[in-house]
Amino acid sequence: MLYTFSTSKAVLAYAVIVPPLQQYSQDYEPDCCNLMQESQTIMEITLNPIGYVRSPYRKRGDAPRQGRLSDKTAEIVIDPQYRDGIFRLEMEKRLIVLAWFDRSDRTLLRVTPPGTDVEHGVFATRSPDRPNPIGLLVVDLLGIKDGVLEVRGLDSLDGTPIIDIKPYIPEFDSPLPAE
Repeated sequence: MLYTFSTSKAVLAYAVIVPPLQQYSQDYEPDCCNLMQESQTIMEITLNPIGYVRSPYRKRGDAPRQGRLSDKTAEIVIDPQYRDGIFRLEMEKRLIVLAWFDRSDRTLLRVTPPGTDVEHGVFATRSPDRPNPIGLLVVDLLGIKDGVLEVRGLDSLDGTPIIDIKPYIPEFDSPLPAE
């Protein structure tokens, strides 16, 4: 997969080899140890950031562990070519924001979460350090002016690329209590 990101703030690209789609079947199990087989092709996916974050957080130690635990506000600046996509967004109180944590360590597969001394795989944590550092953030929308969203609850660093925004809909986005 080739991911290419380009904004005035960041340019990111990388590739991963994956088997062609026709090889997948019910019994398909990828060979995780040998990704360079002749039958494999490159799948290309391009994501274009729709904007970037303006926040008081300049380095990782500045940001709270979870943005929802902070009352600080931040801004999401929408690039002019995507501003029509926020039409009527002001009607929403809460948003889901997908961010590309561009300063994360993409080589880590195991981390030790804060408050514990037990190592976990990154997919069992909320660590920003992961192979595809996509942040899923729930924020309160405080206002919109000239393509700039004022939000509360965002724990992203200043300049973080934003790849998508969706309205938070409790009926769909808040699962039933765990059993």
